[in-house]
Amino acid sequence: MKSLIITTMITIATFGSHLSAQSIYGTSTNYGGNTTYHNIGGAYGTSTNYGGNTTYHNLGSTYGTSTNYGGNSTYHNIGGTYGTSTNYGGNTTYHNIGGTYGTSTNYGGNSTYHNIGGTYGTSTNYGGNTTYHKFNKWPK
Repeated sequence: MKSLIITTMITIATFGSHLSAQSIYGTSTNYGGNTTYHNIGGAYGTSTNYGGNTTYHNLGSTYGTSTNYGGNSTYHNIGGTYGTSTNYGGNTTYHNIGGTYGTSTNYGGNSTYHNIGGTYGTSTNYGGNTTYHKFNKWPK
């Protein structure tokens, strides 16, 4: 779950300027297998983990990986944009995505609150196999 949320944010941070909508909606759904299916602002993709420490992403034909070697940091490479997501044991994960900093925080409920370089959003799961995303992207 954490990996797909991070992937969603990297996609928004990387490609958000190409999306004209002020609010970007999306879903991430896992039917019980090793693949999660994404629809983010009309861009379709998958995130697949074959049981190792790396998740493989394909989002709108942009390929990438997220890898955790057992520590508190996950290392991302999405279409050549590198980043890290680090959690020190609390409810906040700290991101550095291609030099853009941000946080994802869950206060114990069903929503995670994101702020990535001034792009705010939420990822909410109501107990099913789908997580619902909403990001606000203001025109530059």
